[in-house]
Amino acid sequence: MGAPDLLQYLRAAGLTLTADGDKLIVTPRDRLTDELRDTIREHKAALLAALTPTPSSRPLPVVQSFSREPDTDHGEPWTGQELDPQDLTHARLIAMGLDDPEASALAEWMTQRTDDERVTCFDCRHFRARPRICGNHKAADMPRELGTELATKAKRCIGFAVDAAGFVSP
Repeated sequence: MGAPDLLQYLRAAGLTLTADGDKLIVTPRDRLTDELRDTIREHKAALLAALTPTPSSRPLPVVQSFSREPDTDHGEPWTGQELDPQDLTHARLIAMGLDDPEASALAEWMTQRTDDERVTCFDCRHFRARPRICGNHKAADMPRELGTELATKAKRCIGFAVDAAGFVSP
């Protein structure tokens, strides 16, 4: 299991992992089990690498404004580092069969969610994108064949469970 899988598991379990220098901080601490603590220690280096910002490998474009008026309609532009996770998620969703507008909206939600234990079928290892099938539909109390609307909807799914090793329970 790699750092991304472990981070996803911790998020699904309602835990938040952050890096503070060479330390990992898990909140809320009272939900941390000995088994999870050992797994986090085992993968500490990879988790620190995943959580520590690194300089973007792509040069950022220089944007020059021709207006002397301040731009109050737009926020600060995103950096390449901020876009990368969303770009990767968007590409994965396109490969799984979503069209561009659906993939863009879902990728944005998936990469920006915080303190939200809801998941989509696209987050789950039981989900097969083509055709849209839930491999754990009985435990999830969902239909076996899922439409795009249901598969992309954020929900609390009882069939979405990850064990301590980072694998979804059968």
